[in-house]
Amino acid sequence: MSTLLEIVVLGIAAIPILIAVKRKHANITQLVVLDMLLSWTIIGWVVVLAWAIWGRSDPKEYAKQSGAI
Repeated sequence: MSTLLEIVVLGIAAIPILIAVKRKHANITQLVVLDMLLSWTIIGWVVVLAWAIWGRSDPKEYAKQSGAI
């Protein structure tokens, strides 16, 4: 039972990283490090999640996604 709980917690902690990778976040290295350091606190995890969602993406990738290139 505890192993399953650990897997679920690690999966939840990795959500900001997965979002940042999907969005091709411009500061992905800093985001991953901060997530690893602060994901054990709920406030830290929420901050990293917000940064992953609303942070800036790589401008070249954003241009490709918007059809400008």
